[in-house]
Amino acid sequence: MTATIDTAVSYRLVADDLIEALKLLKPIITHRYGLEIAERVRIDFSRGKTTVTATNSDLMLTVELRRPAWYVGDDSIVVDYDHLLASVMPGSYVHLEVTDDTVTVIQNVPTETRVELKRYPTEEYLPTPNPPTAKPAFALRERDVVNLREVVMPATDPGDSRPALQCVYFHPYGDYVAMEAADGYRLARTLAPYLYDREMTPFMIPADTLKKLPRRIYAMRFTYEPDADYAMADIQIKATKDRFIHARAFLKVKPGYFPDLNMVIPRDDELTTEIRVHRRIIEEAANAKIGKKLAYLILRPGEVRFELAGAPTRVWEGDQIQFVSLIDGEEPACQEYRINPVFCREMVKAIQDSEIRFRTISPRHAVKVTNFETTFVVMPMVVR
Repeated sequence: MTATIDTAVSYRLVADDLIEALKLLKPIITHRYGLEIAERVRIDFSRGKTTVTATNSDLMLTVELRRPAWYVGDDSIVVDYDHLLASVMPGSYVHLEVTDDTVTVIQNVPTETRVELKRYPTEEYLPTPNPPTAKPAFALRERDVVNLREVVMPATDPGDSRPALQCVYFHPYGDYVAMEAADGYRLARTLAPYLYDREMTPFMIPADTLKKLPRRIYAMRFTYEPDADYAMADIQIKATKDRFIHARAFLKVKPGYFPDLNMVIPRDDELTTEIRVHRRIIEEAANAKIGKKLAYLILRPGEVRFELAGAPTRVWEGDQIQFVSLIDGEEPACQEYRINPVFCREMVKAIQDSEIRFRTISPRHAVKVTNFETTFVVMPMVVR
């Protein structure tokens, strides 16, 4: 409960710090009937610390201001996000004059401006979940966060009715933490080295929830307790080259079963053919403007063809493609392999080698591409 205020209390903040925090929270703000809480932010004042929180029921993100408010007492206020952001001008300080019913935004830029906002009951705002008591499970570096966002998350299907295909699955994998996703046509797995707890409980988080996290994440440390509704992530956000913003996220975990991808990923001893293609070819095909048209990337001995409905066929020939048998003493099969070039976009981001090596069993089997930390499996396009 917020104490009754007989007279207005004024909190002084650095305007740029408040604007910075509000912009980081913008992806979480949702305008949806019946979910008014997602249109508002909560500002918490305490000695030596000021935080701004936004939530949409699936994700709660709290950002700590670099310079806390001038301390006049502990309090929490809830206001409309859009109105607050529109009321604060960059530069100088901003004063939040708080009463029981209103929050008045006061600035001198260059003359005094006063904008009165409605103050909503703090008790109606979703409370912050209790931090888990378990030890941290794993951490992600900046590179791991990029792999999560650009390599793994695109392999989910948020529109699928099956929870597992909407989510990224986090679980221990030897000395690493694995991040996995699959959408029925492809799967992606990437490994991160900072596993703190080999006995960590695996969990799933929807990709749509992860997308709302800030873009400039430098590091994340996850903690999760068995059967908890939320996983907690302590986050460092890179504001500038030498300055970081501290934040904490509670991400709602999706209940359900995630399939064992080891049952789908072809074993190395099953593979019969390796197709080596110059990286530039795969990049050009993957980044072509395809839209909703059907496209094929066709791999043949000595030739790669890119076919797109209504467009000229692109052909690469010569030593830019090479078929190699993975069975000693046998020539590589002279067959045609078809894959969707759209599914190669994440490959060229993760595989930095000069050539992409596709490994498979036959034209009707899945194609596997891997390096030390990342594995892709893509289903073939079969022409009937």
